[in-house]
Amino acid sequence: SSDLKEAPMMPKHYSTSQRASFERGEMKLLQRKLDKWVDTTHGSDAPHVRDYRELFRLYVLIVSYSGIRPGEEMSSLYWRDVRYERDGGQDYVFLKVITSKNKKGEKLSRAVVAMPQLKEAIEYFKTIPHLYNKNKPIFIHPISTQLGKGFVGEPIKSFKKQWEAFISWAGLKYEKEAPHRPRALYSIRHYYFEQRILNSDASLIMLAKNGGTSIQVLEKWYAHIK
Repeated sequence: SSDLKEAPMMPKHYSTSQRASFERGEMKLLQRKLDKWVDTTHGSDAPHVRDYRELFRLYVLIVSYSGIRPGEEMSSLYWRDVRYERDGGQDYVFLKVITSKNKKGEKLSRAVVAMPQLKEAIEYFKTIPHLYNKNKPIFIHPISTQLGKGFVGEPIKSFKKQWEAFISWAGLKYEKEAPHRPRALYSIRHYYFEQRILNSDASLIMLAKNGGTSIQVLEKWYAHIK
C-alpha cells in the first residue's frame, strides 16, 4: 500500500489524450464546490435533494481517491468490504469491487487501495444514520427517495444526471484549454491515473492492478505524461 502515497502538489497540467481531465487546482476547486452543493440545499427542498447530494459527494470522492470505474464497479461497493490498513502513519482505505464476470458467469472481484484522504469522507458519511446501512451497498436509494417505496434500499445504478447538474453548476463542465472537451464522471478516474503517474508514486504494475486494467492500456492513454 505504500506504493500509493498522496501525490505532492503538481504544476498545471492538461492532458493531450482523448479523454477530458482536470488540473490539480481544478480538482481542489471541484471538491470545495461539492461541499457547497451539499450545503446549499434550501428549506423548501424536499429531503431527498440533500440525501442524494450527500451520496453523490461520497461517490465522486471515492472515484477521485481510488480510480474505481463509475457505474457498475461503484454500485458493487458494500460497506462490509471497507477496511483501513495503516502504513507510514496513514490509514489507507481498502475496498472491494465486482469487476466483471468470467466465462462461467461467476462474478470476479478485485481489491482496491484508495488514498488515505478518503477515510475522513467515509467516517463522516457513517454519521448520517438514515443513509448509512452497514449491511447494504454503499450507494442505495434513501428512504426519502422521490422514486417510490420500491426503490428504497436498492442500489443506485448511475449518478450521470446528478453529475451533469453539478458540473454545470460548478462551472467546471469544460476544460479551460482548447478543444474545451466536456467532462464526464469518468474524467475523475482519468484524473486519478494522471496524478499517480505524474508523481511516480506508484508503479504501472501496481496502478494497473489497482485500476483493473492493463499496463498496455495505461501506456496507451498516459504515455504523454511521462
